Amino acid sequence: MGGLEHLSKGRSRDRHQPGGVATVIGDNSAIAIWRSQLGDAIASVVPAAMCRSAAQGASRLHSKDADMNSKLYSDQDLEDLRRMPKRVTNPGARWSEKPGHKQRNLQAVGEQGHDANFVVYLSQNLRDERDVSCGIAYIPKGGRRLTLARYNGPSHRHGVIAYRPHVHRATAAAIADGRKPESQATETDRFETLDGALKCLIDDFVLRGVKVPQHEEGRLPL
Repeated sequence: MGGLEHLSKGRSRDRHQPGGVATVIGDNSAIAIWRSQLGDAIASVVPAAMCRSAAQGASRLHSKDADMNSKLYSDQDLEDLRRMPKRVTNPGARWSEKPGHKQRNLQAVGEQGHDANFVVYLSQNLRDERDVSCGIAYIPKGGRRLTLARYNGPSHRHGVIAYRPHVHRATAAAIADGRKPESQATETDRFETLDGALKCLIDDFVLRGVKVPQHEEGRLPL
């Protein structure tokens, strides 16, 4: 699967917008000496020039960080990540309760020679059984977490999808446009519950090492 060989390096773009960051070099006593010896007109220019130089340096440094964390992915990259065999390493992970919902996080790694890390999360609203979400994200080394998919229950409206289960998928177009990678969603009848959503994710993303109760839902092909 050669399409993933470049992912650790990443094709990137710089989204950094320079801000007003400046580092003042020197102190008031030094400036006072300059003013007394060289005159206000000359001395006042020196700290300003130093500040501009420091600001540009800080901007370049921040740009490198943005460059490292703002990778672009092609549709083939995303498909390769989806089809990569994966194994859950902490199948006994416990649920944790948070305000209004409970959540469970599973860690997964690539198999068959693929050095890749993923996280699978499950979330259930404690007051609305329809409000469920199950997602998977790719965790590149030294890069920004990329949500590949989210399987959401019918508890809310998403665009023209009115209170129906739907699946969000990362797309190359959304990433290139600077939008949320998985902003696109499609309606589905493959699941209604959280267990059904997890079953669909397991099938779609070639995940093993975690079991779910048997359901009639979540068995349709991708």
